[in-house]
Amino acid sequence: MPDKTRHLKMVVACHDSNGCPTFVPLKAKATDEDVLFGDHYWTAKDWVTDNGYEEPLVCFDEQDCNAQQVPLLDSFDWDEAPIVDVRKRL
Repeated sequence: MPDKTRHLKMVVACHDSNGCPTFVPLKAKATDEDVLFGDHYWTAKDWVTDNGYEEPLVCFDEQDCNAQQVPLLDSFDWDEAPIVDVRKRL
């Protein structure tokens, strides 16, 4: 039986195409195993670079202790955030 997927809120700190620092909100569709092995981070990094964002790329998910200290996660409209499917990347 395949692992159940869930949507995990993520933010990628990066630069836009003009070189300005920005935060990109995403929802990773991932299994617990995907999250355990960090595949959701690689999928998020692939998505932002495929959509014109540039390094440095620093990812946070809603479970990261560092992200929980930053009220940033509450400031995004999560209904509008793109969903990236980890299973399609693997």
